[in-house]
Amino acid sequence: MQEVFTGLRDIVHTGMQWRYMPNDLLPWYAVYQQTQRWLDAGVFEERIRDVRMSLREIEGRNPQPRAAIFDGRTLPSSPESGA
Repeated sequence: MQEVFTGLRDIVHTGMQWRYMPNDLLPWYAVYQQTQRWLDAGVFEERIRDVRMSLREIEGRNPQPRAAIFDGRTLPSSPESGA
């Protein structure tokens, strides 16, 4: 798993194409397939949620936000944009 994550990190960090992954890592298609499985399973979204909750706890805040701010104002458009 560490090699898959290292390969994925290199892809994200450099922006290189999958097929140009260094030869000292797993084959590109193995890293690609595992990444697709993780994306389909929502692993990254869950990890981001966990990190956000941990950071809120470190700051002494409630791990889950209790309020949200929505901006619901409506601005008039210009005459050039139409009705």
